[in-house]
This record gives sequence, C-alpha cells and structure tokens, in this order.
Amino acid sequence: MSPLLLCSIAVAIFLYLCFPNLRTSHRLRPGLKPTPLVGNLPHFGSKPHHSMAALAQKYGPLVHLRMGLVHVIVAASASVAAQFMKAHDANFSSRPPNSDAKYVAYNYQDLVFAPYGPRWRMLRKISSVHLFSGKALDDFRHLRQVNYYYYYYLLEEVAVLTRALARASPTEAVNLGQLLNVCSTNTLGRMMLGRRVVGDALEWLDLRGVAAKMKKLHRRFDAFLTEIVEEHKINGFNGTEEYSNMLSMLIPLKEDGDGDGLKLTDTEIKALLLNMFTAGTDTSASTVECAIAIAANSCEINGYHIPKNSTLLVTIWAIARDPIIWVDPLKFKPERFLGGGENAGVSMALRMVHLLIGTLVHAFEWHLADGLKPAENLNMEEAYGLMG
Repeated sequence: MSPLLLCSIAVAIFLYLCFPNLRTSHRLRPGLKPTPLVGNLPHFGSKPHHSMAALAQKYGPLVHLRMGLVHVIVAASASVAAQFMKAHDANFSSRPPNSDAKYVAYNYQDLVFAPYGPRWRMLRKISSVHLFSGKALDDFRHLRQVNYYYYYYLLEEVAVLTRALARASPTEAVNLGQLLNVCSTNTLGRMMLGRRVVGDALEWLDLRGVAAKMKKLHRRFDAFLTEIVEEHKINGFNGTEEYSNMLSMLIPLKEDGDGDGLKLTDTEIKALLLNMFTAGTDTSASTVECAIAIAANSCEINGYHIPKNSTLLVTIWAIARDPIIWVDPLKFKPERFLGGGENAGVSMALRMVHLLIGTLVHAFEWHLADGLKPAENLNMEEAYGLMG
C-alpha cells in the first residue's frame, strides 16, 4: 500500500471521527462548537452543572455537545427532560458505560449501574421492599428490628464523635468533615455488616481516578466485603435468630429469591453493599443530581435529531432554578420541592443528619481556626461531588 493511500485513509478517518456533521443529514441541535478529538471537555471547569446551565441560557433547554467522540445531550428544563424520561424512556433507561461501573462496581452488577432489565428490577425491589420500605417496617418484624439497630448504632457513633470532639483541645482545629465521614461510615458499616469500619479504613472509596487505580480499589474493597460475607455465612444468621443487619437479610435471598424466580448472587450482594456505602457517605456533599442514560436508538426531541448512543444529562441544578417554573428561583425555599417522590434511603439519611446537627450544635461552640471570621474567611461555595 502506497504512502499516499495510507495518508488519505488516515485523513478520512480523522475527518469522520472529528467532524460528525459531515456524515449525517439529520438536523442536530446547535450547541458549543467542539474541539477536534476532545470535543467540549475544555469548556467545562470545576462546576460542570454551572457550565451546562450557562449553555442552556445561550442555546435553549436542549443543548448538543461532544465529550470526546461521544454525543452528549443536555436537558435543562422540566418539559424537555419529561420528553426524554417519559416519551423516550425505553431509549434512556440504562446508564452509559463508564470506568467506575466496570472496574469498581463489579462490572455493572450493582443497582446504580446495572442495565435496565429483570436483574435491575430485582435489585431495586430488594432495596425498596426488603431494606428501606416504610410499609415493610410496619409489616415485617425483622425489619423493625433492623430499624431499632440503626437508631442504636447511630446514637453510639454520634456519642463516639461527641467524645472525640470533647477531648480535642479548645485551641486546636479539627477536621470536622473527616470526622463526620468516619461517623456516617461506621454507622452504615455496623448496620450493613455488623461491625465498625474503624478510622479511615475506607478512605480509598474515592472513586475518581484512572482505570488501573480503580482496579486496585476494587480488589481491596472486594477482599474486604468477601471476608465479611463469608464470615456471616459461617457465624451469622442461622434461621432461628433475629436479623441484626442488612447483610443478614440479604444472604437468605440467595436461596429464597425475590418471588419472581430471580435470586441474588454473592457478587450482587457485595455490589449492593458498595452502593449503600458510597451513597450513604458522599451524597450529603453533592449539590447536583443528574439522571444519566445512554440511548439505544435515535429519536427526535423538539424537532431536533438525537443521535443513537448519545449520553443524556438532565441538569437538575438548572431545572430547580428555572425562573419560568419557580417564583424567586434563587431564594432558599425547600418547601417548593416537598411532596414529590422520595428515594429509598431518605428516612435513614434524615435521621442521621438531624441527630448529628442537633448534637453538634447543642454540645459545642464552633469557631474557625486561627481567629478567622466566618463572614470573611468561610468558603460556602458549592462543590461538585460524587453524585453530581
């Protein structure tokens, strides 16, 4: 093959990948012009939800972007989001492939990243019915027992935190965020696994990093959970005693199933525990919640073509501040969002937050270190977190 032919093929491939509009006759929604190869990635700073909201102000509630070589569609209004999530929900019911799910979350076998289908419905049913349902707390004695243990564990861990703060020097600064993370992690660890996760043992739960680092994190987390699961099989629930934690409820579902013929595997049990650890310890720091899904087929929204395999970002941050829907959208009025659907763990989360805040405000007088003044030195800007 001649050098000229090779060069021509290389140029053709480059144009095909970097300039997708050259190969489609469909009407794509206008958006920010992408940079070859990297797309619009350089246009996003440390707060992508702000960047997406700004783009929606310029281009409208439906924005077409390129993240690398992937089509990304931003839905920044409730009406546009409803078209994706209702009219085209079959196309956007599964999350896009990503390194977190592949290397950390047991290769998509958890509840958060599992593709929509019978297995996902089973995991969702187990979480909502067997673990967190309010009706289940009234109907099933063993879940009331777990509810009791949760309060007991939470009170104990808050007491541990309070004693640690009381022992600290009044003139020495403490890392409150780290202490609260340890408190919530230990509470969840005792409820889910029946044991404390002492100190910073789960500090490696930071899910941001390259693929090699994620594989290493997964191996450590898997070894930790495998040891706990096997220990529960040998020494845990034997059919005659009360359930004392979530794991002792999940293990029997390997044999009994969910009533629809599907049964849990050890991997799915560990993946569910991973979901609860990450969701329970990081979400309080999150300031934006995006519904992310991958399209199985092309579709049309507001007269614009949405290419197959596009990634959808529903920017809740922008929708919650839409002046067309909300009066005084930038004022703090949490009551405007009340009355909607609740997530599975909201009951436990509210109890933990209320107890921690009440205890810390009642028991201590708080000041910034080194004589700094809150009005001048306390950074209250939002941060883009794990669930953002």
